[in-house]
Amino acid sequence: MLQQAFRVVARDKGAFTHAVGGMPDHVHVAVSIPPTIAVSDYVQLLKGSSSRYLTKQIAEPGIDAFAWQEHYGMLTFGERSLETIVNYIERQADHHANDDIWQSFELIQGPSQNRPNR
Repeated sequence: MLQQAFRVVARDKGAFTHAVGGMPDHVHVAVSIPPTIAVSDYVQLLKGSSSRYLTKQIAEPGIDAFAWQEHYGMLTFGERSLETIVNYIERQADHHANDDIWQSFELIQGPSQNRPNR
């Protein structure tokens, strides 16, 4: 369901979803977006549209609406890395099960956590 929601947003905005991989507490998406769309705007569209879509899919008495956390992480990569990134995302569950995760992909920092100086 989530992959379908992401792909619909991508199609509607002229973007292309290369891969979607989900865990119970987070999701990874590899997407190419047009340069006319800011990453933050695209993420907002993705989260909003998918929340509405998933809420409709799970609509039952006693089940709360689906909602994303407020924050998100974003990494950019070049076309030469695309195959490697897509493979990681498609095998995300295996990487977690085997404790073989890429720390740069899994790093989560909330607003109250200390961030390194840049």
